[in-house]
Amino acid sequence: MSDPMEELDRFGSEFTGGPMPLPASEIRRRGDRIRRRRQAVIVGGAALAVAAAIAVPVMAVTGSGGGTKVPPADRADGAGSVVMPYDLLTDADTVYSDGADWFAVGTDDADPEAAFHPCARESLGDLGATSVEHRDFEQRNTLPEGADIEVLGDAMHQAVAQFGSAAEAQAAYDTIVGWVNDCDGRIDGITTYRAFDPLPVSLTVDGEATVIQANYGPAPKELDEFGDGGYITETGVAVSGERLTVVRTQIVGQDYNFLDGTPVQRMLPVAAELMQPGETAPDATPDAAATALPDDFALEAGWPDVTDGETRRISDGALLVDELTTACGTEPRLGAPADTRTGILQGPTHYAFRGAALYDDAQGAADALASLATTYSGCGADDGALTTRYDVTPAAEGEGWVRIARVTTVGGEVLEESTRVLAAAVVGRALLITGSEGEGGGTPEANDAALDQEVTQAQPVLEQLAALTGEG
Repeated sequence: MSDPMEELDRFGSEFTGGPMPLPASEIRRRGDRIRRRRQAVIVGGAALAVAAAIAVPVMAVTGSGGGTKVPPADRADGAGSVVMPYDLLTDADTVYSDGADWFAVGTDDADPEAAFHPCARESLGDLGATSVEHRDFEQRNTLPEGADIEVLGDAMHQAVAQFGSAAEAQAAYDTIVGWVNDCDGRIDGITTYRAFDPLPVSLTVDGEATVIQANYGPAPKELDEFGDGGYITETGVAVSGERLTVVRTQIVGQDYNFLDGTPVQRMLPVAAELMQPGETAPDATPDAAATALPDDFALEAGWPDVTDGETRRISDGALLVDELTTACGTEPRLGAPADTRTGILQGPTHYAFRGAALYDDAQGAADALASLATTYSGCGADDGALTTRYDVTPAAEGEGWVRIARVTTVGGEVLEESTRVLAAAVVGRALLITGSEGEGGGTPEANDAALDQEVTQAQPVLEQLAALTGEG
């Protein structure tokens, strides 16, 4: 038998036996389909866990040195400077063959910056990215006769990164392309790696793009029972302005031939177009009739990463009941929103909260904001020498905003024991409330600083609401 990695070297343009006698949809796996796939006996999340566990030795990044953490949807310094989930490919944008396709399964929350490619030697944060979003995909059969057959070892990952300048994005592009071309000996458990000449890519936006195909092995016995296959990968890298995307696919097999361009060649131009600042995916256009916040609505976007001793939770249901009760025991009348979502970020010395509500019309959201302002401005609580009031002011952010800060005094002097603030904004038919409480402060100056931070960190959420309600 010939050496399997030598056979894999005939990647893309030819394979043993001469010119391809079958269409791409038929030759994509050939006999390898029978060897690699098995009848699924575990379904749902457990099945995904099994596939992920097998793929870990190959997908894990080595040599990153830990990396600089960049929270998904980090704080924006200007319009379009934050990468959002809708800047990524979706199920509607992916392609593979007539009998299979890629389907989104989520992201790696442990250290997503360090997991964008197994050949990476640094994280995207280390390369200078200021905002990063990731999405993982699995491959599934799409024909009825293969719907109950599990595909193991095949994976796709995309990252989109925002940089401070076009020059930094271009430098990151050049670095990543170099890493993929020179990856021999850099992946744990892999003894053979070969990259091939880059494939051309035609973009519909200004920029540069390339697709690098590579084969490496060996694959685990669980994925390649007879040892005559290996990993076949494509890495697409595109840069446009201050943004960069990396799209990587991995299958286990022997043959990988497509007559109308490889899957990544076809997906990369779409990915480059979707990542443009201010753009939304074709299936994520604003829907003025939307009655619910989408499942992928990221209320936590812009918050810092959770650290030791902190907890973060997102839930549906009542909108910040306890957090919006004043010192007078009164609560604002927020009407009857069609959908709500609440987020809490809690640590030993601080407590942050957010609430998003979607109403049937813009008047409902405006009425809720007005009630919020009226309730707090009308509260003045006295407890002997201790008094509490709320400073309610229009926000510098403009119309549709209100800023609220608690001020507690003892004998006329400001009590600098804690700071509690909240800001609220109307975005079309939506209302966003964001606030925090922490030790120390309590002065007007500390309150203003805390409010500035809340408003800044909430920008990614406001952008999502604007896209949802058509106000963007």
